[in-house]
Amino acid sequence: MHLQAVWLYSLGKNENLFAMIQWFSLLVAVVTIYDISRQLKFSPTQSLLSALVGLSFPVILLQTYSFQGDLTVATFVLISISFGISFARDKGSDTVVWALVSLLLSITTKRGAYLALPVLGVTLLVLLVRRMRHKKWFPWLFGSIFFLIVIFGFLIYNYASQHNGTIADIPLIPNQNDSINHFYQKASYNSARFLYQFIGLDGLPRFLQNELIPGKTQLFTNLLPKGMDLNQQIYLQPGYDTSEIFGYSAPLILSVECAWFGPLAFLLLPLALFISLFSKQKVRRRYAVVVLALFVLFFILVLFQRPGWDPD
Repeated sequence: MHLQAVWLYSLGKNENLFAMIQWFSLLVAVVTIYDISRQLKFSPTQSLLSALVGLSFPVILLQTYSFQGDLTVATFVLISISFGISFARDKGSDTVVWALVSLLLSITTKRGAYLALPVLGVTLLVLLVRRMRHKKWFPWLFGSIFFLIVIFGFLIYNYASQHNGTIADIPLIPNQNDSINHFYQKASYNSARFLYQFIGLDGLPRFLQNELIPGKTQLFTNLLPKGMDLNQQIYLQPGYDTSEIFGYSAPLILSVECAWFGPLAFLLLPLALFISLFSKQKVRRRYAVVVLALFVLFFILVLFQRPGWDPD
């Protein structure tokens, strides 16, 4: 991302070109959200509303000025999902190729995309198997895939063992000093912190935030088990600074490191997922299951991979 930005600036001699890739990613993401909604048999108005809701998330808009590359990765993942839905709806075998290409591009853009690989990879594999005509090859196919997974897993484990249990700074082999109880405690604290952060007030007027934050804090403190104080400076990132310390009444800073999805996310996303899971449209139910599996596995891997709380 940094080299591409420098290359664009060198050609155009304009500092505004630094954000060109991110802004183009935003445009493609909005169009792709609209396309996915249309493939899920929503009306043009409903699809447009979905795209506009995506545009309302503060973190997405702020990512257009960031060199983290998260928006570009998310766009490639969205494109892969869009082509995957097209393939599931019998729109041609070439769409699965583009789905795989988009997924590979997301992985090569940023290592965080690896967290989405298990669910999306398995989904595309299932779709491919269902479209195969010669069913007698199934045992050989699955046997070969299982063999490759075992060999690949052994190579990864061997490489990670020689590099302190990590690959590209992503911990794959748990530290023997970290007990299961320690991980459970860390997951409990940081899951509650993520949930508190997800119920976001980002983007609202400051006076309204000041009115709503005390009620939100009171609600959480009443629901949490006794003795569990999320304000405690435990289970944080090593070398954390003051902006990375969790606080119930911490000011909501509109920055790419701190901002999340705003109020529409926690109001609409769980509702939309629930409705889709029980929809009469089969394509919507399957899409909701894949999205739910992607979220759950991604969240578990984030808890496992990160040593402590990080609002980013």
